[in-house]
Amino acid sequence: MNFILSETLIREFLASHSIYKNTYQQFVVDSKKNLEKSPTSSIDEKIVKRSHLAKKLGIYNLYNQNKASDNPKKSIIELVVNKLMSNTDKEDKCEKVSNSSLFNSERLESKSDVEKKEWSSSVSSLKKNSTNSLDTITSKKKKNSTDSFIEGKNMADVNNQALFTNSRESIYNDLKKVNINPGEKHMFSEEIEEIEDFEDTDFDFKPVQKNLNSKSKWETYQIRPELALELRKVIFDHSSVGEKILLSFNEEWKFKGFEFSENPELRYGIVQLKGGPCGLLAAVQAHVLKHLIFNSSVSYNNFNRGFLRPKQIDTERALIESLTEIIWRCSIDTGYCLVAIYNNISKNSKNSFLNAPGYKLDGFTEKMEITKILERSKLKQFLTENILTFTKNEKDNFGLIQLLYSAVLTRSIKNITKKDFDDSFLEKQKEKNISSNFKNFSSSFIGNHGYCTQEMINLLILGRATGNVFDGTINLNGENDKETKILRGVDGISEYGYLTLYEHYKSIQVGTVLKNPKYPIYLVCSESHFTVIFSSNTALSSSTKGDMPKRFDLFYYDGLANQDQEIRLTIDTSHKHLQVEKDEFTPPLEHCIRTKWPNAVIEWNGTDPLL
Repeated sequence: MNFILSETLIREFLASHSIYKNTYQQFVVDSKKNLEKSPTSSIDEKIVKRSHLAKKLGIYNLYNQNKASDNPKKSIIELVVNKLMSNTDKEDKCEKVSNSSLFNSERLESKSDVEKKEWSSSVSSLKKNSTNSLDTITSKKKKNSTDSFIEGKNMADVNNQALFTNSRESIYNDLKKVNINPGEKHMFSEEIEEIEDFEDTDFDFKPVQKNLNSKSKWETYQIRPELALELRKVIFDHSSVGEKILLSFNEEWKFKGFEFSENPELRYGIVQLKGGPCGLLAAVQAHVLKHLIFNSSVSYNNFNRGFLRPKQIDTERALIESLTEIIWRCSIDTGYCLVAIYNNISKNSKNSFLNAPGYKLDGFTEKMEITKILERSKLKQFLTENILTFTKNEKDNFGLIQLLYSAVLTRSIKNITKKDFDDSFLEKQKEKNISSNFKNFSSSFIGNHGYCTQEMINLLILGRATGNVFDGTINLNGENDKETKILRGVDGISEYGYLTLYEHYKSIQVGTVLKNPKYPIYLVCSESHFTVIFSSNTALSSSTKGDMPKRFDLFYYDGLANQDQEIRLTIDTSHKHLQVEKDEFTPPLEHCIRTKWPNAVIEWNGTDPLL
């Protein structure tokens, strides 16, 4: 019985922390190496439920109290360690274990003499393991108390590791005593039931295993299979692919980073090699332009003389500031940032993802490592140290995906699905009878053909993944209707604007927040493609018509069009544009511009209009 209780405690701990299959398999392999091949002894009793285990340990009342608490421990071994560590004197703890409520003698009243003997043996074993662990725990407690900033990572986690190590050695000894045959099916083949007792329903950052050199100043963790699954589920639109399908990024997204043009006239421009991620690139481009034009030093800001010619070091600085701004803005509700960095030599086990229900390997999400950062200055420092992972268009670089993952994780999947996505999309999922694996998420960040959705654009420029561009929210069925579906738009002030061809065709209406940004930098959505127009004249952002200049220049940049020269457009609002009945030869960009400046005359200044 001593062996059964020890083995079950370890097995239940692994299962409750979602590392059961891979770690436990290795646990069995290691244990087999310590066994001599001999006939197995019979095991009369199997413990396959937490409640059963709690009763055997005499902590059933404590077990029930834990289930009812607001912040329950996820495993019974954590309850045991937490109870042992509640006293300050480690010697007193060991002496009081047998008399405390943790191992209440009342539990023995209904047991037979044999059971009482087994029970006493198991308690003695547990006390012994705990005593051996306390020395290790005490020596590490002071060190870990200051730098364990990960949410949920407290001294109980440290205690668990120490207790696990000693308990595992004890189990090896017990295995030898009972002479279990490695080839025989026994208790190891059973799984603990009632895992849902402590099921984690929030897929926010809860790391499994630390994966950095102890000398590193950053706390970085390997991504969990459950988090990787939910991350991909919320990013992609699974409404049309049926069950047992987990979408991933196409080739247009992989091995892509943020690289700037080598054209002397366009050194401020981020180059796009293929279609797909243009929305994300345009959002980052808007940030880069803001930092180059409005937040840069006079030494290289020549925009007021009619052109912008930054040096390589300037664009790199602007990119770091832009990535910092985007990720930090997403932390408005969480208070921290989670940055995803691909590590080709990650120690994350492939088996842990192979055994994850519903997960399909993509070759890079499984190797993402997550760093939690609490301060903006630290975020900038971290991104500066890792900027090369964001800037190279080559194998083993996933700069675009890293940024998207970081923004989504920082905003948190819970906030995105509960606060940002529209309620109305849930009905579409019910109508299409979508699998329970995907029905929790109402929208996505990547749609057909790998294109960016409005949710992604809003997340990157506003910090919230709403799917609309109007101001405020819209209740579809009225204020007092219980079945009201809420469509979430844009609130507050936006630093960047948004113009779209869909508004020209009367499909949508962009609100004043995105029509009048703080800076005269606009993302333009036209023909399923995102580009940028910009100026240094902040008066263009004014919502007051009287303050708006009548004639001004806008610069246009498209990272995908192999643009070989700077495109300067002159906008004249003092003369009315004469519309023709058929405007198929009118450049779509002009239609977009006129949604902000109606009837404006647009001059291309010698550049061929983009049709």
